[in-house]
Amino acid sequence: MSAKTTFNSQIRLATHNDVPSIINIMHEVYIEHGLIFEVSQEIPDILDFDKTYNQKSAAFFVLLVKDEIIGTVGVKIIKSSEAEIVRLYLKRDFRGLGLGYQLLETAVDWAQEQGKNHIELWSFTQFTQGHSLYKKFGFTQLDTRQMNDVNKTQMYGFAFSS
Repeated sequence: MSAKTTFNSQIRLATHNDVPSIINIMHEVYIEHGLIFEVSQEIPDILDFDKTYNQKSAAFFVLLVKDEIIGTVGVKIIKSSEAEIVRLYLKRDFRGLGLGYQLLETAVDWAQEQGKNHIELWSFTQFTQGHSLYKKFGFTQLDTRQMNDVNKTQMYGFAFSS
């Protein structure tokens, strides 16, 4: 019989002071998946954090375990009835434990509190664990798009309606 690992985790709104930790987590995940992390191309929203994530048109959350940020997720209002989940990242050692689900649920809840009943997200095709999470949550996989970034990556679209 194996013991189940439990964590005393907390999700809170991120602040500008969290930006270095947010960038580090993203960098780790990119490297893990063999991707180049070009900060200026990949995360202009994070570099302009306070303007982008103003709690009116967008929010950003961090997941902490023992006061260490180990996960991130953002959500942006994109149309009158739609929102987009962005920047869902979780350190490798914490995946598969339900923590990613909690992050996703937090972002979806925020969007729904803003009156958004249709939520989309895009995910690099390499992030297969995330794809399983989105489907488990109730997202439907949509089409694929080609990115014009340094990695020339493809992304899968996912949609959720409440």
